[in-house]
Amino acid sequence: MCTPPALHLTLTLYRCRLGKRELGSLFTVASQGYAPGELQFSHERHSRTFTSATLAGLIADVQAAPLPGDPDVWANLTFTATDPAGRRTLTLRLTPDKADLTVTGTDATLVYGTQTQIMLFLTDEAIGGSRHAPHKWYEMRRRLSTVLLPFLIVAWTLVLYFHPLEDPYLQPETAHLWPAALLLICACAVILLLVGLARLGGFLLRERATRGVLEPTQDLLPGSPWQQLSAIEKITAVGVAVAGVAAIGTLVAVADDIVKG
Repeated sequence: MCTPPALHLTLTLYRCRLGKRELGSLFTVASQGYAPGELQFSHERHSRTFTSATLAGLIADVQAAPLPGDPDVWANLTFTATDPAGRRTLTLRLTPDKADLTVTGTDATLVYGTQTQIMLFLTDEAIGGSRHAPHKWYEMRRRLSTVLLPFLIVAWTLVLYFHPLEDPYLQPETAHLWPAALLLICACAVILLLVGLARLGGFLLRERATRGVLEPTQDLLPGSPWQQLSAIEKITAVGVAVAGVAAIGTLVAVADDIVKG
């Protein structure tokens, strides 16, 4: 009788937000059909590898180890489930950036079923997993372009006021309208700048709140992206917004002085 060929399936998902509760549910799904002795959890820290048959035991070993650093900060976590008969073996390596899943075995039903179950769990809206790698720098450049153009227009209007161009076609009877035109251009640019800054701030807020997370020792903060930020992150976001509004106010005051001057 011929031995069926082994299948080898891989899957990489990004932006998975996994806290203590989510990891418990994930490993419950991933360990279905395995005996307790066929499961292994491992974690690498400071050139050491910790292993345990349970996640709780692994966390306890890490917290009890005399190593520097915060034991609640985890950069990696690996779950391995091995079927001695070779029908299905899975390896799930988790980091804050991504989740790498590998399922191998000779039983096509078990292999494909395991991959599908884990994929559906990680791509659930509550977890946020995605097949597409985040292109945050591309998105950042797009939003920065909406801020750069109005900023250049504001700077241009100020330069024209302090260093006016000599235009022989500028009629004396319309020369007094030049400051008002500068104010109108500057005001429109300031509005566009505010809109661009608001979009940029919203993008940065979403990026921070929906980033990948791996926290086996604590639950994630529930709620909206704003509620998921820590107190320090909220204070920083408010401070940046206030500074941006103050900068815009300064530009408006300068533009007003241009007309009155």
